[in-house]
Amino acid sequence: MLSICRTMPESIKRHVGVFLVGSLIFSLALAIAGFIASYDARQRMAGFASDIHTVTGTITNKRIADISNNHVYWLYNVSRNQIYSLDVSFQTEDDKFHYQSTDVSPTTYNVFGVGSTIKVTYVRSNPELFYVANDVPTYQDTAIFAAMFQYGTIASLLLLIFLAANVFWDRDGRSQVDQTASRQSGEGSLRPPRPQPRMGFGKRH
Repeated sequence: MLSICRTMPESIKRHVGVFLVGSLIFSLALAIAGFIASYDARQRMAGFASDIHTVTGTITNKRIADISNNHVYWLYNVSRNQIYSLDVSFQTEDDKFHYQSTDVSPTTYNVFGVGSTIKVTYVRSNPELFYVANDVPTYQDTAIFAAMFQYGTIASLLLLIFLAANVFWDRDGRSQVDQTASRQSGEGSLRPPRPQPRMGFGKRH
């Protein structure tokens, strides 16, 4: 790596340094986002596994959203081009009413209509986490978020190594230039001055 860097022109080296810094920022952001998203998904799964309660809710609205041009959503739902959603209202154990929206399977969407009652299963500690009917969340995107964190971390470590090598080469290259310059200036200072011709001597009038 260092041998390649030493033969690299100064302008190209600067561009490489900027590219490495930008890539490092992107990979760090990817790793942080993957960690936060995967941690949140794991917390949701843990809540549904240990702290749930089931009540009867009412469907207040239903809609279908076209996501064929939504590239962000296609990262996690490559086999679907429509999202089926239900708006439901339900009352929790503390007698509070909640009005929430959730995505459901096409089968659940077609079976239930507006005004129908439907089973709602929610997390006691956080009623905003819930599912209706038998559409238990699987959080299949957890593996994607975990991969984002893993690959982002690996890329960040590699970029840090390359960036450190680039910075080290810059310091090493400059130090060698400084040493060469100082050596040349030192050699020049050790040379005896050339004798100057003396005026007025060696000539007969």
